[in-house]
Parts: sequence; structure tokens; C-alpha cells
Amino acid sequence: MSTIKSLTVLGSTGSIGRSTLDVVRAYPERFRISALSAGRNRELLKEQIEEFGPSYVSTLLPDDALWIEKQLDGRVKDRKSTRLNSSHTDIS
Repeated sequence: MSTIKSLTVLGSTGSIGRSTLDVVRAYPERFRISALSAGRNRELLKEQIEEFGPSYVSTLLPDDALWIEKQLDGRVKDRKSTRLNSSHTDIS
């Protein structure tokens, strides 16, 4: 019997992040997603949240976090509380 590994995927909407999620899909008995973060592709991030039901989600922009929260409206797979946060810092 193997232990299920809990993963955090940074950049989940980018090419490496999407490839990582493909591996999780192929081996659901080995992995689960505990956290996702993404930059600007909020539509894909929303789909990933619905599919994987992470406990934590971080977006680059606060408006994206609010948009996702509104779009999901409680429709997260196997999770009653997904914590959504924005990590945007203006360094200009």
C-alpha cells in the first residue's frame, strides 16, 4: 500500500504545471492536489479548481481571485472550503 502524495503546483496554468496535472490525472491513486497557483489564466485555473478541489489557491491579481470565487459559487469538487488568495505585489 502506497501513501498518497500531496502536491502544490506553482504555475498550474503554464506548460509545466499542466503537464504535472496530467500526471496526477494518470495516477490519482498516488497523488492529490492540495494547492494551485497561477498568473493570468483565470479561466483555466477555475477549471483546475473544479477538477482537483485544492485546499488552497493563489492568483497573481486580486480581481482574478474575486472573479474565480464568484464563478465557482460553492462548486468545488470534494471541498467545502477552498481558500482563495491573491499574492500581487506592485514592484514598479
